[in-house]
Amino acid sequence: MKWKLNMKFNITKENFPNILTMVRIWIAFLLVAFLIFFGTEIYSDFNRFQKYRISLSWIMFVFFTLAIATDFADGYLARKWKVVSDYGKLWDPLADKIITIVALVYLILANWFNPGLVVLIVIRDLIVDGLRIQMARKQMDVKASKLAKIKTFYISILIIVTLLLNGIFLSSNGIPTNVENLYSTAQKALSIVVLIGLIGAVIISYVSGYQYLEKSLKHKQ
Repeated sequence: MKWKLNMKFNITKENFPNILTMVRIWIAFLLVAFLIFFGTEIYSDFNRFQKYRISLSWIMFVFFTLAIATDFADGYLARKWKVVSDYGKLWDPLADKIITIVALVYLILANWFNPGLVVLIVIRDLIVDGLRIQMARKQMDVKASKLAKIKTFYISILIIVTLLLNGIFLSSNGIPTNVENLYSTAQKALSIVVLIGLIGAVIISYVSGYQYLEKSLKHKQ
């Protein structure tokens, strides 16, 4: 099965899942560009940039959801077509980390995620990525564990839901006062739910991270 893209590059069953992984990385870079060029200025002046904040919120939601969709697609296709590669085992989780960190930073700017908890998640990911690279150099199995996959899925859903809530509440600007008060109360309540969810993400992250550390230490012995 082969589709010709041009004279120099062919998309095949063997490389298509890896192409999806690279697409996800490029989406992450695109979102980084949005944050760098628009994020800081947009969030420095709420009244002046309200429309842009709404646009950015939906851009983040759409692109992050698209990235997660490609994540599930490349994993499914790789298993279905039996073309799981070392490249995919290494870069697929790294692509997840990049896109997730971008979304986490955005949700800090949007005042949905606690910076301290996000820092804990990022530190864990950096440590695990370092371990995975070392394990790959030693030709150890760097395939993500079941708990690590659950952690990725859990955080992805948490981010998608929070991005959706962020877009909805930002888009509600200008509604009647009585409804606005209801929205404000709902937002505060949902912020607490999101905080609890983020704490859960930290716990799952470190438990799954310990599994990588344990595996690495066993190999040294």
